[in-house]
Amino acid sequence: TLRVEVVADTNGNGAADAGEGSVIRYTVTDGVSSPSIGGKVNWNVPGDEDGAANGFIRTTLRLLSPPFPVGRFVVRATDQDATSAQAPFQFTGTTTTYTISGQVTCSGQPVPGVFVSVMELPSECEAAAAMTDVNGNYSVYVEGPGEYLAAVEAQGYISKWTEGAPSSVSWAVVTASAPGASGVDLQLFAGTRRISGTIRDAATGAGIAGVEVGGEMETEDAEYESYVMTDWDGSFSIPVFDGEWKLEAWNLYKKGYVNLEDMGTQTVSGADLSGVDGSFPRATALIYGTVKDEHGQPLWGEELVECGALIGGTNHHVRSDVDESGNYVLGVIPGSWWVKLDMGEICRPDLGPPPFQYADIASAGQTVSRDFVAYYGGTVEGLVTVEGTGEPVAYCSVYFWGGDDPCAGEWRTSVETDDQGFFKAFLAPGNYHVSAGPWPWEGCPELAYEYWKPGGSTPFCDLAGVVAVTAGQTTGGVNFSLDPAGGISGTVKDKHDNPLEGIWVSAIIPEGGDACSGTILSGALTDTQGHYMICGLPAGTYALRAYGGSLRYIDEYYDDVGESECSLADIVPVTAGGMAADIDFFLTYWFQGDFDRDGDVDGRDLLEQATGGGTEVSLERFAENFGKRD
Repeated sequence: TLRVEVVADTNGNGAADAGEGSVIRYTVTDGVSSPSIGGKVNWNVPGDEDGAANGFIRTTLRLLSPPFPVGRFVVRATDQDATSAQAPFQFTGTTTTYTISGQVTCSGQPVPGVFVSVMELPSECEAAAAMTDVNGNYSVYVEGPGEYLAAVEAQGYISKWTEGAPSSVSWAVVTASAPGASGVDLQLFAGTRRISGTIRDAATGAGIAGVEVGGEMETEDAEYESYVMTDWDGSFSIPVFDGEWKLEAWNLYKKGYVNLEDMGTQTVSGADLSGVDGSFPRATALIYGTVKDEHGQPLWGEELVECGALIGGTNHHVRSDVDESGNYVLGVIPGSWWVKLDMGEICRPDLGPPPFQYADIASAGQTVSRDFVAYYGGTVEGLVTVEGTGEPVAYCSVYFWGGDDPCAGEWRTSVETDDQGFFKAFLAPGNYHVSAGPWPWEGCPELAYEYWKPGGSTPFCDLAGVVAVTAGQTTGGVNFSLDPAGGISGTVKDKHDNPLEGIWVSAIIPEGGDACSGTILSGALTDTQGHYMICGLPAGTYALRAYGGSLRYIDEYYDDVGESECSLADIVPVTAGGMAADIDFFLTYWFQGDFDRDGDVDGRDLLEQATGGGTEVSLERFAENFGKRD
């Protein structure tokens, strides 16, 4: 077995020296090729390509993330006898008249061998990258003048991100013009605490080497990110500050494993944390296919295809690189997976995203093919503001739906507004319905969820307008004015005070105060405790109806008494930013049968004591249960 590393050659001497860090790390065994399932090879995982135990190992180092940082590197291979061989290589950039340069420091000291990425704005597509030299200096060439974002993230350090780009942070917005922008200095932080643990194989408990483990922490005024790479035994130790850190393993797909959504949130307070381990299942099935544009040209790069599944109550997630021929392969486990193309990684604003695809993996050893075609598309842009005030709605979700029926459309993609309420989306040619609304991360948002229509927006899906997208063109003016909104909440129980799960409760706009001819606006399902919460309702009055038929309960309109007639429904007021709480239902179970033995099943017996067909129930009691108490 060989240990293979790519080492940052910060002093440029063509050798991997002590103190120079690894940027890639994996093992490969003589005669053990990349894992194969159903005759399909998961080439994301390195292996011995001749597949024979012959004392000779051939493996390919795939660098599919253009541009790889400009700098000098060394490949080092070490065998079980600790004998090693090294080979240097170098990436150079195309020389232009526009440069961005500066220095990366930590506590005033230069930091060598870390990567600085430069992204174009506003697209945030990566334009160039470079590795700092022995003095912490970097210099990158960019194609032309414009606004760019320079950012640094590094193993074993903490990056800090704040709004407004003050000094002493890990990123900077710069304007490049001839001859260039110099003095773009960036800062890293060492941290005051450590979180340590081991990344393991879920079945064997063996450590997994070369896994990137990252942590994120948010405070009121800044975001912090930190990451390290696991050692050969799978252990890691990540620098942090005191606070709440969300941990995640990033590149498990390159080791043949399936990732979980995250490794949980760890609280660091006054001391280091140890024993924070993560166990991950090995892939036992494959989803594979191709990624091309509509002319059949392959699209390629790192982590372009991703998939996810909820398995055993836990979200699982896998990514795949796409090779130069447009091929990808995802290593998964049995489950129902969604699969999509990450257009943000492709950074092709002229291409629209293909729709999600789905793959049901019933058992280990299964392979499923799913191909993606990205079409040359157009742009849709607009503003989201608050009705009445015109205040922009920042970080609001905007959704695009395909199909003819806006109330039952197929999700195509979604974007988020910027801090000025502006959004832009790239889509394949065609017709779309567009909706917008704040995502209810916690509680109810104070703005309504609405659909675009000419001249504004509406909370009614059936009134949505059609947005036409043409390749190479921009469709503007898709603007929303979201109404201030509130919500309604309560519980649904049976007559014995038992909570009912899975009951749909609708909010109805009465027609002239009459719920019988009202229009359903929104609704929600009850949870395991019978609780429901309907969010995003524009200020106004509503009737509420609980639909119990699927569980053999009588539908009921809310009237604070328990009647089932729409004409007796109470009207519930909703105020902007308010929650109309304790709107509760107590549903009655129903039996159906010829209880009066008249030869017809002509009603529903709501009497809970009734036990089945043929039970004699007086017509008086039968009528009484319908609420006809006279």
